[in-house]
Amino acid sequence: QKENWDAINQDSTPDGNYGAWNRMMAIANSGLLNKANYQRIQGNNPDGTRNPAYENLLDVDNYIDYLIVNFYGGNMDWPARNWYAGRDRTGSAGFRFFPWDTEATMGIFSADINVDRTSVSGYVATPYASAKNNPDFRMTFADHVYRHFFNGGVYYVDPQYPNWDPTHPERNRPAARFASLAAKVEKAMVGESARWGDQHLSGTTLPYTRNEHWAVEKTNLLKNWFPRRSSVVLQQFKNAGLYPR
Repeated sequence: QKENWDAINQDSTPDGNYGAWNRMMAIANSGLLNKANYQRIQGNNPDGTRNPAYENLLDVDNYIDYLIVNFYGGNMDWPARNWYAGRDRTGSAGFRFFPWDTEATMGIFSADINVDRTSVSGYVATPYASAKNNPDFRMTFADHVYRHFFNGGVYYVDPQYPNWDPTHPERNRPAARFASLAAKVEKAMVGESARWGDQHLSGTTLPYTRNEHWAVEKTNLLKNWFPRRSSVVLQQFKNAGLYPR
């Protein structure tokens, strides 16, 4: 039931309250390199077994996938802004995290092909910064990277054939997903450009349009971003100690 949820964002609690959030952050700020604290924030004993007397405050698996999304996109307007987290106070799950308003990615606002966001800290990245040197967290993070970046995972790009080829979508999974989503909204972009195309072009007579701007950027991403970004991010994870060399 929605009245049972704490919904937290950068500014407020649209639903619920900060109680559980503050308790989670207190444990994170006390240091998650400590094995007992790392397990405690998940509602576990130091050996990883569940302790019903402890709250599960952090869904680590969800959090890692959320981090990977932001790292892959190179989100430049995060972690201080543009995030949501939610937790059912009556359940046994920890806080889960949701990307929101993440347009400052994939080439926009300095988010170029080589941008590295693995050193973020503070705000919604506080648990990550506290836990990233914990061996258990690093192993779990590496497991998620292996699942997603290899063997047909959602970020998998065939190193032998990285370029986007619509006749072989299996060679570049993120490009395939992007191309599919772009195709679904292509007609709607006419109305979108009519509504918003002149927002950043005050005083000119040439607003942004679908064919002259959106389609060009779509092609650019398929040609330049998606063939290269997965390998760049994988190396960043290795450099940060989040994936073994």
